[in-house]
This record gives sequence, C-alpha cells and structure tokens, in this order.
Amino acid sequence: MNCDYRFYAEDMVHPSAQATGYILERFLDWALPAGEHGRLKENIKAFRQSQHRQSSR
Repeated sequence: MNCDYRFYAEDMVHPSAQATGYILERFLDWALPAGEHGRLKENIKAFRQSQHRQSSR
C-alpha cells in the first residue's frame, strides 16, 4: 500500500495545508454553483482582512 505523504503535516498526524486546500476545493465544487466561487473567495478575503490587526509602533 502506497501512502501520499504530501497530505500530512510534519507531525505525520494532521493534514497539511495542501490537503485541506484540496478538500475545500472539492467540497466547493460539489456544494456551490460555479458562479458563486468568486464571490465566496472575495468574502473570505474580506473576512481575513477584517481580522488582521495592525501593529502599533
């Protein structure tokens, strides 16, 4: 049995970022109409930017 180790994090227990990205893409292909993918990505980007804290210098 061959195992694809690129889908494991360095600890060999948890999934890697590549694995979670792949799973998310497959899920979105199944769950959302193709026209909604861009809007979702924009919303995710806006959310991440809103969570970013600027450093006070």
